[in-house]
Amino acid sequence: MSSIEPSRVSSARRFRRAGPLGCAVLVLSLASPALTAPPIAPTSRAPAAAGSKSAPAPGEDAMPIETRRVVGLAAETKLGPVVQTPGDAWRVGGLDAWPPGIAGTRVWVAGHPEAVAQPVGERDAEGNWQQGVAPDSGPGKRLQDARWGPAEAGDVAWSVTLLDGSNNQTTVRFDGEVALWQYRPVTPAESSSGTYSGGTPAAGRLSSAAAKTFHDALWAATAAVEAAGGLRPPGPRAMGEVDLQLDDVTGERRLVLKRGAAQRGVTALVDALRGAPGR
Repeated sequence: MSSIEPSRVSSARRFRRAGPLGCAVLVLSLASPALTAPPIAPTSRAPAAAGSKSAPAPGEDAMPIETRRVVGLAAETKLGPVVQTPGDAWRVGGLDAWPPGIAGTRVWVAGHPEAVAQPVGERDAEGNWQQGVAPDSGPGKRLQDARWGPAEAGDVAWSVTLLDGSNNQTTVRFDGEVALWQYRPVTPAESSSGTYSGGTPAAGRLSSAAAKTFHDALWAATAAVEAAGGLRPPGPRAMGEVDLQLDDVTGERRLVLKRGAAQRGVTALVDALRGAPGR
């Protein structure tokens, strides 16, 4: 029986330095019910602030309101509680302070994004520093009507690299806000037969909610393969076996999935990213 070496598996930890995807971004359609993103279930909700847009005023028509969900480090500042993400600090609208024990931990916060003026330091006529909000100060960011909760494994940066039974490679990398996925098929020039093709290269993205749903479903499907005795340590693969590399806050794993129904549960989730039928 021929074997396939996992020669194109890249380190899952490289995604933090990865450059832009070379493929065109496709519109993503999640055909699989397992990948339908559930609504965000609030663990806690900040009180609504005056002038909130959550409900229309009497006589007004209800309008769709943008909601954003970010994941980062909870921190306390002079302006109140914030969640710090790479390059940004989002104020948590309606919350006076983080509850005891939350500051310094990773949380998710969801709310309506707003631009707010930032306090800046200025010197008065005598040269003394004072702090206020200057009319031309740069905008800060706030999530109004905020909901929040502790970040889970699927909320924090993670990556997946899968080589299917024909050596086609799919990678998914989540940075805490969006997940980018890329499918790199085997070409006839790379195949052992000289004629096999894995199809057309593809790429796309998942929102943070859809990314967490995908993460949780894939990790659960992998656990089902393990429970069925379908995993073995990495090494040369028999035809049809899958090489899978998982990396999240729970740790990094490199596994070979034996052929069978449990393995197909994993590959179906990955194939659904590009609308491909499960195998």
